[in-house]
Amino acid sequence: MKVVAVGGVAGGASCAARLRRLDENAEIIMAERGPYVSYANCDLPYHVGGVIPKQSSLIVASAPIFKSAFNIDVRTNCEAVSIAPKLKVVELRNVQTGEVTAESVPGAVNIPMGQLRSRLNELPRDREIHVICRSAQRAYYATRVLLQNGFNAKNISGGMLARAMFKLGAKEQELTTA
Repeated sequence: MKVVAVGGVAGGASCAARLRRLDENAEIIMAERGPYVSYANCDLPYHVGGVIPKQSSLIVASAPIFKSAFNIDVRTNCEAVSIAPKLKVVELRNVQTGEVTAESVPGAVNIPMGQLRSRLNELPRDREIHVICRSAQRAYYATRVLLQNGFNAKNISGGMLARAMFKLGAKEQELTTA
């Protein structure tokens, strides 16, 4: 099972930790838009009022703590920009770099554009490959590389929304480029 918890501080951190206790083999990703995974919300008035002088005293758990204690992949400064429930896909954007990645695409292989030529051996040659990215530019280049190397590839420009419109099945191999 793979789960993407959107938000850390409010209920996301509790939800992710609870999920880990229920299934120790689950792949859990927690995306938090801000820099902190978990802090004491109820103590904020005390910090503002000067009773708790250091902001760092409010931090309950950090990303490394969640990784070591719960084996949860925490992505701070990362926001959900689109959710496609029927496809079970969440697009996440790193707020510092602008990089967008898609999580939970069944059968997908995520190969960054800079690594595509060196990782062609990971892709099947016996079925069509759909190339998806947030901007059509990278998907266009990735599709050209695949076609030049003998793959049956299609560029699905428009990202995950286009994927939903075309209703791509689970049998197709998908390549998301970063």
